Amino acid sequence: HENYASTKELALTDGKRGTWSYGDGRWQAILEADFDVIIDLEEVKTIKSITATFLQEYHAWIWLPKEVNIYTSTDNENFNLLTTLTHDLPVDQTGYYLKDFGWEGETQARYIRYEAKIVDRPGAWLFTDEIIVN
Repeated sequence: HENYASTKELALTDGKRGTWSYGDGRWQAILEADFDVIIDLEEVKTIKSITATFLQEYHAWIWLPKEVNIYTSTDNENFNLLTTLTHDLPVDQTGYYLKDFGWEGETQARYIRYEAKIVDRPGAWLFTDEIIVN
């Protein structure tokens, strides 16, 4: 969303983590839609972890994703599911929460697909700050 676009297409890989303020310019926001991005590492590499942080702030209509799927590929056509993640924080929980959704292991990949499913609420936002690949 243009009001929370951080640094546009570089926002998720610029090394800048979001703070406790969702208006700090470091968060990437998606309104009423799933988050689905593919990162090209430019060559096949050994991957040991993939993590993204999401924000929940009930009073601002910002919720954690209901589900996260992380995939890898060597050819950008055939993706292998590494993990499916959920959480147990209630959608009506008041307060400000940051949660990492990630995978650890070892695989070879050039492409990483990170998919976060939005909660089923009209007007819901997804906020994420950075996808970290090691």
